[in-house]
Amino acid sequence: MVTKKKRTRVWTSEDRAAHRVFEKSRREAFNDSLIDLARRVPSLAGTRRLNKHLIVNHSIARLHSQRQLCLSAANELSHLIHERDELLAEVNQWRSASGAPFTPRQARPVGKHLQTL
Repeated sequence: MVTKKKRTRVWTSEDRAAHRVFEKSRREAFNDSLIDLARRVPSLAGTRRLNKHLIVNHSIARLHSQRQLCLSAANELSHLIHERDELLAEVNQWRSASGAPFTPRQARPVGKHLQTL
């Protein structure tokens, strides 16, 4: 079996300085994103001392609660659409039974956002 020897790189002082600058900008961008995320989580509004662990945990909890809320809303909307269709069929049936000429009412199609929900 042939084992590969790990390549060692000789770092010059310029390489190390460039790497430090790159890493510093990467850390700052990450921290700025975390602060932005923390601003978007209402449960962190009154928190004086934020840390990464707290921000991530509260963000996950918020995401789960928002998902549950969306699922509940989708379920309620589904029931409302079903009820609308039943009522529309009943209205069309009553109009038809009246003997007066009429154009049957059609339900508007459900939009793509509602279908996605």
